Amino acid sequence: YADDFQGRIMASGEPFDLNDLSVAAANQWPLGTRLRLRRAPGGPWDSTLTSGERSMYFNRSIIVTVQDHGDFTHELDLSRGAFAQLGRPSEGVIRLLIEPLGDGKNAPVVTR
Repeated sequence: YADDFQGRIMASGEPFDLNDLSVAAANQWPLGTRLRLRRAPGGPWDSTLTSGERSMYFNRSIIVTVQDHGDFTHELDLSRGAFAQLGRPSEGVIRLLIEPLGDGKNAPVVTR
């Protein structure tokens, strides 16, 4: 999400807060789906991370909720706050392990 979306109403009916750590947009999962995200190796910016950043970003998981759908080509679009937990916002795109939470019928998906 970019700054232009700040305050706009999402598909969930809630206003978008770019600093909210729990906001995600996805077209593959229904609204309200909770996803556990972990950074996965193999992204285009991995080699630019310091050892401290590597340790922090690759050893962390976050849980987000799908609150919006959108016109984007990636599997998932995160609020700046959520993205910053897994990478530097300047990276823009990182590789993730996405684990849908809930009924357990969905297997984890590795995506870019």
